[in-house]
Amino acid sequence: MVEALLAIWQAGGAYVPLDPGYPADRLGYMLSDSGCKVVLTQGTGPALAGVLPAGVVTLDLEADAWRWAPGGADEEADVGRSDVALGQAQRELGSRRLAYVIYTSGSTGRPKGVMVEHRSLVNYALDAVEWFGLVPGDVVLQQNSLNFDLSIEEIVPAWLAGAALAPSEELFGLQALQHRPTMVHLTAAHWHTLVGEWALEPQRARDLLESVKLVNVTGDALSPYKVAQWEGVRPAHTRLINTYGPTEITVSCSAAYVVHEPQASRVSIGKPFA
Repeated sequence: MVEALLAIWQAGGAYVPLDPGYPADRLGYMLSDSGCKVVLTQGTGPALAGVLPAGVVTLDLEADAWRWAPGGADEEADVGRSDVALGQAQRELGSRRLAYVIYTSGSTGRPKGVMVEHRSLVNYALDAVEWFGLVPGDVVLQQNSLNFDLSIEEIVPAWLAGAALAPSEELFGLQALQHRPTMVHLTAAHWHTLVGEWALEPQRARDLLESVKLVNVTGDALSPYKVAQWEGVRPAHTRLINTYGPTEITVSCSAAYVVHEPQASRVSIGKPFA
């Protein structure tokens, strides 16, 4: 997936994430509304059967792998043509070109495509590196869906900082591996649930967070009560940052490092991002 994102951007394109679990009519609407030219899949072609607009090219990373396998008779010529096309695309790519389009629920009953330009993503990501304190050697857990821009919050700042991504379907499924995560991104609802569970097993929280220096919680208001519980279970070296912002304003637009304040009735969403 992450290789595909790099390839799309390198070629001068923008990506539109499609969840094969969505209803067919929603996928068809998103494809036609966004004007997609190419659909990149990995064994999920049947989910799009009957909904692809006319003229859309489908590339399957599994079924079509022979197209870019090394050693083909026309490989050298193909590489030459690709270099020419890539150079042209990059010359035309400016900061106002689209980086991605993410569909969110719309007030009309139809999903709306939020168009994010490269300049917005660059401004966000460079500031996120500073807020998160990411450096080479950090390991960022990558476990959020590409259909949700929390995935951008995981991926792009890590790349820019020289940190590593650790893909996992389980939040702490990497604990047994050599490279344990130093940063974890969570939705507010997920964090609230975990803190409630950890309050019953404080040592489990400390074991799971042993390598984690920062937890980013995003997407909704934080409960002051849960922040108080968090202070009772977190290791001393694990900080909490609260980032907030809608998809329309590029992932997050504000941030605050959070500590428990006994008299506070609300948790601050902090200062604006760049």
